Order: sequence, then C-alpha cells, then structure tokens
Amino acid sequence: MMLSIILPVYNAEKYLEKCLKSILDQSFSDFEVILINDGSKDSSNIICETYASKDTRIVYINQVNQGVAMARNVGLKTAKGTYIGFVDADDFIENSMFQNLVNPLAKKEYDVIISHYKICNENDFDIPRTKIPTNRDLDKSEIKNSILKTYYTGGDPVVPALWNKIYNRSFIEKHKLGFQNQKAVRASDYWFNFEVFQTAGSAFVIEEANYCYNNDISGSIINSFRENQFTGFAESQKKLLDANEHFKFNIDYNKITQNAIKQLLF
Repeated sequence: MMLSIILPVYNAEKYLEKCLKSILDQSFSDFEVILINDGSKDSSNIICETYASKDTRIVYINQVNQGVAMARNVGLKTAKGTYIGFVDADDFIENSMFQNLVNPLAKKEYDVIISHYKICNENDFDIPRTKIPTNRDLDKSEIKNSILKTYYTGGDPVVPALWNKIYNRSFIEKHKLGFQNQKAVRASDYWFNFEVFQTAGSAFVIEEANYCYNNDISGSIINSFRENQFTGFAESQKKLLDANEHFKFNIDYNKITQNAIKQLLF
C-alpha cells in the first residue's frame, strides 16, 4: 500500500462528510484512511461508522478523547502505507491532491514531499507561496538552509502544517518521530515538522495547491484565547534558541519573535 491518510475527528459533524467524500474521491486510489473518532460529543461517530461500513479502505478507530496529537500518534502506529499523509476533518481536498504528491516518487524516494495549499473562504481562496526551491531535489544541506532556517527567519507558509505533506513511514519510524501531547506543548504539528526537517535527508516541493484549508470556521483554536498561550510563547522562543546552539543560524530576533507569535495563534 502506497499511502495511509490519518484523519482525526472531534465534533466535526458540520464538515466531516465533505471531507471524507473528498478523500474517497481521489484520482489516486492506493490508500487507506485511518479514521479516528477522538471522543466526539456530536454525531461525528455516526458519520464515521456509516462511511467505514461502506468503504473497506477506511480503518475506523473510536476512542475516548485524548486530543488531536494523541489521535495522530494512534494513526502513526496503525498506518501500513509506505507514505503517510494527514487531513483535518474540517477541511477538504481536491481529487488530484495525493496523485500530485506521489508523482515525484516515480523517480526516487523522499523523506518528505510538500505541496502548496489554498486558504479557502466561502467565495474565494488564496494560495500562499513559498520561497523554498520548488520542483527539484533538496538534500540535507538545502533542507537546513531553505526549510529549517525558516523557523528563525519569520516562517514560510508551507513549512509548519501537516496536511500539505506526505512523509516516508520508514523515515518516521527510524527516527521515532511522533506528536507531543498538545495539552503540554503548543502547536504539536509545528514541532513535529521541526523534528522532521532536522533529520530529513531528502525533500521535494511541488507547485500544485490542492488542499483546501477552511478559513471560515468560527470559534476554532486559531481564533481563540488559551490561558497558557503566553507561557507557550516563552517556551517556543526558548526551544528554538536552544536548538540553534547546534544549527548556528544568524538570527534576526525580531523575526523569530514574530514567528513564535504566529505559532501561538496557529
């Protein structure tokens, strides 16, 4: 099996069917969907069960609520695909999404493949564009200087998220990569990718933008205040600065502060 798609679900009844349909309608078909209902209190579990009963590509897991980071770890342990992708239950993808992401694998394996994406509003969308070299192989040195360095230079739109990438499962398992409990660590996806790009030896960025990030959700974690977010800001700053003892990047401290603030709101 080429691909495992990990889809955590929590109280997503309003968006879940659209999301699931967009995955199951992919032009690329060699995949499984690891569908994890993380203790939803709405009708999400019924939607999950209905779709799982109709499509054998769905591996359905129903668990008590542990948070999205822990749900993703369950997905990683369950995955059987050569590569792993992630989708959020309130977003959707265009039918060529995963075909475009696996296309570079026709010539060689990569530790991670990255795409652009769309920020979708009700009537339009925007495509944030990366400054990372696109449509060519990136080796470990280029990953450090073009991708990892963005954590210290104000960020890059394609770097922090999970859902615009596929990851080589053997690479993840070799380096024992996973998600820290989001109740203890802010932006677990941001820090997961920070670990990925420290260890990755090969990467590829494609031009296409087929993931549709739903920007119309009100009351989401992005738009809400969290009582620990200022502590999270300080911890993020310290973690990046401590890591730079090894990287030795020249730091613009105004930009690293701006980037840390972005992650508090992400």
